[in-house]
Amino acid sequence: MLRIEFDTFAKPVAAPNAEVWREPNVRVVGTEVPIKGLDKQQLKQYEQVIKGDPLYEMSGEEKALLWATRHSLVNDPSLLPKFLQSTKWGNAHYRNEAHRLLKIWALPFSVASILELLDCKYHDYRVRQYAVNTLMRLKDDELSMYLLQLTQCLKFEPNHDSPLSRFLINRALRSPISIGQPFFWHLKAELHEPPFAERLGCILEEYLSHCGRFSTELRKQNNTVLKLQRVAAMVVRIKREENAQDDVANREYQQELLKLNTKFFEPQKKFQIPLDPRSEATTLIVEKCRYMSSKMVPLWLVFRNADPDAPPIFLIFKSGDDLRQDILTLQVLRVMDKLWLREGLDMRLKPYNCIATGINEHGEGVGMIEIVLNSDTTSGIQLK
Repeated sequence: MLRIEFDTFAKPVAAPNAEVWREPNVRVVGTEVPIKGLDKQQLKQYEQVIKGDPLYEMSGEEKALLWATRHSLVNDPSLLPKFLQSTKWGNAHYRNEAHRLLKIWALPFSVASILELLDCKYHDYRVRQYAVNTLMRLKDDELSMYLLQLTQCLKFEPNHDSPLSRFLINRALRSPISIGQPFFWHLKAELHEPPFAERLGCILEEYLSHCGRFSTELRKQNNTVLKLQRVAAMVVRIKREENAQDDVANREYQQELLKLNTKFFEPQKKFQIPLDPRSEATTLIVEKCRYMSSKMVPLWLVFRNADPDAPPIFLIFKSGDDLRQDILTLQVLRVMDKLWLREGLDMRLKPYNCIATGINEHGEGVGMIEIVLNSDTTSGIQLK
């Protein structure tokens, strides 16, 4: 006989219901105070608040002043976060007034402003839905640039099923190469964190259950990463724990890569590179592969391109280093390049690709980095 025991809770568990909007009581929320009606001290304080840094913590007096002049702020999208911080969310009348103004507020003109509304400070469902509705106008290239931050914002959602999770899954399904591929790996790289594992796992499962044949490609990529992870662990063990000579370690390394070609890469014929799904590889060119001498002993890998007329694919596989920091640094460079180009300054930047794929058995980061050929490291330049 099979017996199933379900979790028990002190109170009934139910899906959240959307709050019905009601006309706010003017006596509670206060009437409009025009800017011209402020005295000199209030006007000075008002200007200090609206010009303040987004990270500036407002005092209770400043919040009250901003709330009183709220009707004068609706045409400035950059002031929406500060207005929301001045709202007393525990009061239904204040919430209804905030929701009323949200409908007529000028739309944010930058992705940074939208991301701010998805921070943990703004837990109200309608505020977060407003931010997601604004994101819908973004094209794939702009969305992909901020996909890392948007995936992180999933941690701040009150529920697993949220407007943001639905939006990201929908866009990932619509654009599997430019959005779906990095979205998969951004989720995968965070699955080891206990506070968010259940939520991100549910979202990842939902995406994979609807992405059709592309899930086969993602499975190939994931299996490739796991196989390379084992090879990297073997090389680290030989070099660090056994203190083997380079010729011995290199011989073991190349033998392992030959086995990988025969038993894994050749049977699956070809797979998409996690760094760039537009590139397809077949097998490793073992004689060109090596391991590097740095502390984490990263693997220098060279793959045959599935296109016979295309050059081989070079990449570095790192196990034991958190590449999410590298991804963020490269993202900053891309954003800066976009700003410079908008001002007519072409700095000839071409940031390389980098992706985090999860953790190894020691809980350390794993990922891939694109190799920039005909280049040198800063340490190599200093030595010369």
